[in-house]
Amino acid sequence: MIRALDEEARVLQTRRAMHHQSLSLLGFSLVLFACSGSDSASANQPPVIDELDVPATAQKGASGNYELAGTVTVHDDDGTLAQARIDIPGFVAPTLDAHHLKKLDRQAFKIQIDGRAQKGPLDCTFVITDDEGASTSKTITVTLE
Repeated sequence: MIRALDEEARVLQTRRAMHHQSLSLLGFSLVLFACSGSDSASANQPPVIDELDVPATAQKGASGNYELAGTVTVHDDDGTLAQARIDIPGFVAPTLDAHHLKKLDRQAFKIQIDGRAQKGPLDCTFVITDDEGASTSKTITVTLE
């Protein structure tokens, strides 16, 4: 009789363990389904830099600083733009508030680079960020003369 009860207890323990394991697997399946259920087409895409028009060289202006002027055209198909900035190693460059527009069409910009900067090539990275934080960038090289 004790053996029969022990056997029945073992069977119940095994069933509980299997049930618990199947519930755990079911939970895992639901988590995987929930995570994989997002459609990549609905994910926020970064803005697109359509055109970046910047001279290949920059000269010193009347202020004694290098002057760099150009235009940029960007758009965001699934959101709005938040900001445009220019990253130049060793320099603080301006940030343009894009006013949550869908696009910038030949937006003019002008920056000054310290006249004490070493002549030669200088990488300038244009970074465009949308209102959801997605960004895209394009790096050009300008030669300081």
